[in-house]
Amino acid sequence: GDLAETRVCMEQACPGEDPEDCRWGSWTSWSECTATCAGGEKHRTRVVEVAAKFGGKRCDAATSAEAARCNTVACDPTAADCRWSLWEPWSSCSQTCGGGERYRTRSIARATL
Repeated sequence: GDLAETRVCMEQACPGEDPEDCRWGSWTSWSECTATCAGGEKHRTRVVEVAAKFGGKRCDAATSAEAARCNTVACDPTAADCRWSLWEPWSSCSQTCGGGERYRTRSIARATL
């Protein structure tokens, strides 16, 4: 499965402006690990600092969040199947007109041992 999804939104044209490419803001700090052993996940995100306008290059919503494995030492000898968390809510649209994007993420709720 995927960790992120993207949908196009607010596609109506904006009047009389030059194209402007999207620019990302800084990454947040990494979150705490979701598990103390057997493999968890930590996350960090960033938001659009300047949204693409009037045909400018959009930021790839798939690059708005990162996940990394953490605490991978086994804590229980029994195996478990990997499970996804529920999807987080959709973000706001990155633009009010001219074709923006919104995204949502999910994580690994239980990693395979």
